[in-house]
Amino acid sequence: MSSCYDLLKNASLLVGCKQVERGIVRGVFRCVVVASDTDEHIRSRIAALCAKHQAEFVDGPSMRELGCLCGIKVGASAAGVLK
Repeated sequence: MSSCYDLLKNASLLVGCKQVERGIVRGVFRCVVVASDTDEHIRSRIAALCAKHQAEFVDGPSMRELGCLCGIKVGASAAGVLK
């Protein structure tokens, strides 16, 4: 799990739930990190997509912290680390 956090700092990413959902379906991620305070219906939808498409699902920090890890100045509900 910590390896995904390390990857967030230096990897190519897609950030935001819509981008992440599209990427999961396309199979382009090494792992998907979802913020701990993301709305439950969004969290459930992303978790289900990860299970269906064999993508690694990782519980992440808060949206604010995830945004900082991704190098953006706003919160992020989800981020995907590209292969």
